[in-house]
Amino acid sequence: MTLEEIRSALASLGYGKKLPDATYISRPDLSGTLISIFAEVRRAEIAAQPREDWNLLKIHTREYGVTFLSYPDFDSDPHPVLVHSTKINLNSGRVVRTDGRAKFRL
Repeated sequence: MTLEEIRSALASLGYGKKLPDATYISRPDLSGTLISIFAEVRRAEIAAQPREDWNLLKIHTREYGVTFLSYPDFDSDPHPVLVHSTKINLNSGRVVRTDGRAKFRL
């Protein structure tokens, strides 16, 4: 799937928060959907091996990549803390992991 195909698929997606550089969606059920973009996300998840508890997906629209975000209190806290993120560049396969908790340690 190309970046242009991802943009097109996201344009037809009826939910999510759409920003100029990315679309954010809460963790979808990747096994039961027919939307082609989720097959790509599933492949990215297998390759990047994010933490099991990721609950928000950032699909980049200016670069070919996705980020798996972990906000433990996403459903109950109006301003949840990002605990962990795993970003994969789908062109290069490069994975970057960020531990949000490390930023708050004294």
